Amino acid sequence: MSTRSNIVLNKDGKYHMIYCHSDGYPSHNGRILLENYTNEEKIWELIQLGDISLLGGEIGEKHDFNNYPDNVVTAYHRDRGDDIDETKHNSFDTKEDALETCDNDYTYLFEDGKWFFRHRQKELVELLPKHIEED
Repeated sequence: MSTRSNIVLNKDGKYHMIYCHSDGYPSHNGRILLENYTNEEKIWELIQLGDISLLGGEIGEKHDFNNYPDNVVTAYHRDRGDDIDETKHNSFDTKEDALETCDNDYTYLFEDGKWFFRHRQKELVELLPKHIEED
C-alpha cells in the first residue's frame, strides 16, 4: 500500500499541485522536499512533470519507469509516457481551493519560502526537521 501525497506550490498568486503516489510521509517525501527543493525554480520544474510515482532529490532525465535510478524523480508522463491528467494537475486561485482537493495522506505546500505540511485534513504546519525525525 502506498502513502499518497500532494505537492503544492504557490507561484505568482496561483496554487499549482501534483500528486505523488509513494512514500508521502514526512521522513521520506518531507525530508526530500526540505533538503532538496528549497527554491521556487526547482519546485516549479518538479510541478511541470505532472503527477509522479516517486519523489527523488533530483529531477533527473527520462528513464525506464520500472528501473529507476536512486534519488531521481519518477514521473508518469516523462518516464512512462502517460498523458498529463489535467483533472489532477491543476492550478487554483486560492489556497483553500487547492487544499480542498487534497484528500491524500499528506499534503506539502511551498509558500513564502517555506514548506508546510498536513496529515490528512488537519491544519497546515511549517515542516521542520523535528517532523522528519518524529515520523
